[in-house]
Amino acid sequence: MDYLTSGNSYVDQGTNLIALGAFLTSLGWYLLATHKKAERWLEKRLEKQRWFKAAPAIIMFLIISTPIIYGLRMVSKGGTLTTKGWNIISLGEQRNNLIQAVTQEWFMNCGRLESPPMKGEVYKKQQDGELIQISFPRFRSAALNAVLSSGLWDYGNQMDRKFLNTMSVYERGIADANYKFRSYEDALSRIRDPNEAIKQRIKYRNLTYERVWFKLFMDNHNQVGKLIWSDYKWAIQTQLPETYKLIQKIFQEKSTVSKSEESSKKK
Repeated sequence: MDYLTSGNSYVDQGTNLIALGAFLTSLGWYLLATHKKAERWLEKRLEKQRWFKAAPAIIMFLIISTPIIYGLRMVSKGGTLTTKGWNIISLGEQRNNLIQAVTQEWFMNCGRLESPPMKGEVYKKQQDGELIQISFPRFRSAALNAVLSSGLWDYGNQMDRKFLNTMSVYERGIADANYKFRSYEDALSRIRDPNEAIKQRIKYRNLTYERVWFKLFMDNHNQVGKLIWSDYKWAIQTQLPETYKLIQKIFQEKSTVSKSEESSKKK
């Protein structure tokens, strides 16, 4: 993943700088410990040059201080780059964990849309013959809220802004859908006749698919799926194989339909 490539690059650069800086610093300290011999050697070579009397000390100072100074600077720079690299890796892992959570949550919401009472019977029959009504779904949005409040995405970045906007619209759509379904349950709870309640539950369910709010919710739901499919397919591939094949089929079919529609329009 990109964050691993970028982060590891900084870590490698920083590690190399730290190693080189440590070597130069050690070399400087070694020269400092042995500089007396070298200084005497220089004095013998320059003893006839009176105006160079202070030269040995100056030259040794430059020889010793240069690797120490540059070595320490390299160690400092290397530490900064290494820290930056690990921060990038940590940030990337946190973001990917949240994307993974959003993906799992999205699949769970898909399951609720395909399960009773949204599909199939609106009740289940107990062994004693009693009919138990199946409540309308409560869609999950905990991971969406975590993404929007995490501060791990940069709204100034175009790709991050697209991601955040899609998640925000979906989160609001879930809140609206859950509110509508709660109002359904409140209305149905006031019906005393079980058979009439089941009849009305079916009516509510069928009318839901015609409501503007539900169509908007489904559009938002599909937009999140398309975004994950196009930009974060790795998060889908970590799901169960049969789940991945299902979502692959859904979006490949949609892509095929949209392409055929575009070609027909051009004609």
